[in-house]
Amino acid sequence: MMRRFSLQLAGRLLAALTPEKDREGLLGDLAEEFELRSKSGPASAWYVRQVVTSLPPLAWAEIKRGAWLATLGAALAAYVAVAVTEVSLNALIAEIFGPGFSLSGALRMTLGFPVLMLIGFGASRVRRGAAATLAAMMGMVGVALMVTTSETVPAWFWFAYIVAGPMAVILGGRIRSANRARS
Repeated sequence: MMRRFSLQLAGRLLAALTPEKDREGLLGDLAEEFELRSKSGPASAWYVRQVVTSLPPLAWAEIKRGAWLATLGAALAAYVAVAVTEVSLNALIAEIFGPGFSLSGALRMTLGFPVLMLIGFGASRVRRGAAATLAAMMGMVGVALMVTTSETVPAWFWFAYIVAGPMAVILGGRIRSANRARS
């Protein structure tokens, strides 16, 4: 099971960095060779080695093409949308219920999940890969905050920031990808 997951992850990484015009041929050739090698013995290590040695040149080519900059820009814009939405909702809640009022953690997560899905959907609509980049950014910021903060913060907050929030963004991006594939 773990071996299959590792192979799938390696294939997804390779697909993410391979230009669309080359993706089908490259992945098809790799799958064909893997099947041939599997008949004569274990081929998983060979497959992972092929992917790992291909990633640096593909990543460098992606950087040289400048495509990563547009994806990062879309993800940063979506991150700003997340921050603006949170500040706006907090201001609205303070206006309605008074300045000292705070929503419970469960209610806050329940309201935040669909909002983050919508932002992930929008980020994915602007740029393929932006939702995943946004989710990674949110996770990294959450971990950095968790490590550096001296405040006592409830566990639900860290769960929301590091797990549930990025999951919602990715889910929104997946919905966009599924819609794009159907049309």
